[in-house]
Amino acid sequence: MSTEYGAISDPINFLDAEVVKYDGTVVMTSQEPGLLWALRGGGGGVGVVTKVLLRAHPYPTDIWSGMVLVPRKLLPQLVDKMYAFNHSVPHPKVNYFAYLLPKKLLATVLESDEPGAEDSVVFHVYDALGEKHGRDVFQWLLQMPGAIDRTRVTNMKGTLETQRNAAALRGTMRTLYAPMAVADMDQRVITRAIEFYYKIRQLDESTHIMSAVIFEFLSFRSTIGGTSEVAWPRSNGLNHLLLFIFSGPGDGPQGQEKILRQLSEDAPRHVLGSKAGDAEINPAGLEPDYHDVKGVSRNASLDPDLELSYWND
Repeated sequence: MSTEYGAISDPINFLDAEVVKYDGTVVMTSQEPGLLWALRGGGGGVGVVTKVLLRAHPYPTDIWSGMVLVPRKLLPQLVDKMYAFNHSVPHPKVNYFAYLLPKKLLATVLESDEPGAEDSVVFHVYDALGEKHGRDVFQWLLQMPGAIDRTRVTNMKGTLETQRNAAALRGTMRTLYAPMAVADMDQRVITRAIEFYYKIRQLDESTHIMSAVIFEFLSFRSTIGGTSEVAWPRSNGLNHLLLFIFSGPGDGPQGQEKILRQLSEDAPRHVLGSKAGDAEINPAGLEPDYHDVKGVSRNASLDPDLELSYWND
């Protein structure tokens, strides 16, 4: 829905919120524009949100969505087909993800066991214009040799529930993300991302069997409602998100976290190359002190009146 209606943090969607501030006062953010601005993409640290007023949009209830598995040996052909499809300017109600996952993580996107799934590229296709339209526009994928079709007609709730199995792994892994929002992913970028994923094995096998790369195609659009009203506006022209997920066992050696952090820092440079400067990159590895609440709190230079800060030193 984000390509059509924007993000929840966009002014057109995030209308108001009730917040309990750190001094105990309860306010609606519409009464304090700075507070509303901060909540639109600025993260936490401003109080406790107890109510949110969001805009609802009418939306189809017959959505064609689900997984399509294609043998990994066809990746060279798939790269060309993905690039061509992305440049065909699909309808905003159409998008898809492509997953390269180890066997351990397949259950996070598949509702049941699929023989040979570990040797497949898993596509999650989505078309809110219905099944006929979806099968037409994704014909290039469905007709790939050996493709396994696990799509169906469902609603938005059903679409979201396809990944409910991911909850089973929470708390079992140490994970760092490396997201890259880009305007375009040509064949070279897609191929380098795939190569980088496979090279993880050479560095650390236990990391490779718990890590993934996800291509979230056609999932972005510019901020709707004015960039000055959003704490973290998206750059104009972004269309796709390339997401590396680097993980190791939750009880793994301490040195493994250093490996995960290094991978998250290296991925954008190796994959995007000279195009890295045109992307929005926010790997967790660049923020080693992210969980130091005091260290990342808003300081006086950004908030002279300390209205939004609960650290007053």
